Amino acid sequence: MKKMITIMLAIVMAMAMTVTTYADQEVYIFDEASWITTASESELNEKAAGIYDKTGIIVSYLCIEDAGSDGTYAYAEVAYEENFGDKDGILLIESKEKWSVYKQGKAEDIFDAADEDAMWAACSSKDYYNEGADAYLDVVSGILADEGIVAGAEEESQPATPVIDDNHPARFVDGADLLTADEEAELEGKLDEISTRQDFDVVVVTTDSLGGKTPEAFADDYFDYKGYGMGTDDDGILFAISMGERKWAISTHAYGIYAFTDAGQKYITDNITPYMSDGDFVTAFDQFADYCDDYVTQARTGEPYDVDNMPDQLGILAYVMWLFPAYGIGAVIAFFLKRSKKKSLQTAMMRNDASDYWSDFHLTKEYDMFLHRELITVELSDDDDDDDGGSSIHVSSSGRSHGGSSGSF
Repeated sequence: MKKMITIMLAIVMAMAMTVTTYADQEVYIFDEASWITTASESELNEKAAGIYDKTGIIVSYLCIEDAGSDGTYAYAEVAYEENFGDKDGILLIESKEKWSVYKQGKAEDIFDAADEDAMWAACSSKDYYNEGADAYLDVVSGILADEGIVAGAEEESQPATPVIDDNHPARFVDGADLLTADEEAELEGKLDEISTRQDFDVVVVTTDSLGGKTPEAFADDYFDYKGYGMGTDDDGILFAISMGERKWAISTHAYGIYAFTDAGQKYITDNITPYMSDGDFVTAFDQFADYCDDYVTQARTGEPYDVDNMPDQLGILAYVMWLFPAYGIGAVIAFFLKRSKKKSLQTAMMRNDASDYWSDFHLTKEYDMFLHRELITVELSDDDDDDDGGSSIHVSSSGRSHGGSSGSF
């Protein structure tokens, strides 16, 4: 009898410990539509818990039949706050017709729109909901690993005196591996110095492929989704080149649209693309940085470089000033030549009567000769808008306004 009582007590205690452990364990996977088996839901929950333990970021998934009139995003927001409060994290919600991603705290800075698209692409590519949720967790885990997100790392590595630019993305990203390590470090240092001093982001990006995007869209999206821009309006300029397509693009934003007009951009690219065509990317990027520094400084005078105010106007003035003495020397030479010829014509003898000249006049041929014509030429421009000056503006995939241009090298 005593043995039976002892066994029963042990079973009760074990059950009590199991219930307590399960109650304390936080749930990350919510299957309100009953699309996932209990076993799969448990495995997914353990996987999400492991991500939270490593990164301190909640990664949650919710599937529902219908979100109602408020929509999936509003449903996800309420569900997240009810379960996780104000903790940092992300929740992917999926219904039969729609999906949304809700982010809170640090997750808003970690995950951009492109990351959200990648999460849904992985999730929706699977035939079963448990497989889709598992693929979503893998994508999020990979992004967190790439970003170097580790639980408690920020508190441990926080410097006593914070540096403003510590979290700023690199201003030179050499995805195509065009520069050596030393050249890359030197250029990035120069871009950082100019950007900090001007309070204006100057960024250079190289890539092997545009990934199916136009050069303009690639440059705009890279600027928007990678967190570039300085000041409250995210002022800046980004120069991107793709070696696969041999294309370049400039994207300007906020004050950059004002400082870098269409004509001003053309002047820059006309001067640096020959270097890129020759493979001298170090010189091309270095000159781009110098031009940007000069353009921002000029724009702050109230007169940015444009069709009627270009950087080479001093060169034109010097050319005109050189032209005057050249014309003067030519005029002096012409004067003496004319005087010499005039003297050679002074051997003629004057006659007293007009009839005296007829003896020397013999008309042998008579015909009409075309002696004069007037030719008017008009230069046709490929783009009449260039003469008007200013900057062309378009809207990127993020909904923000950008200026810019693109071409080949």
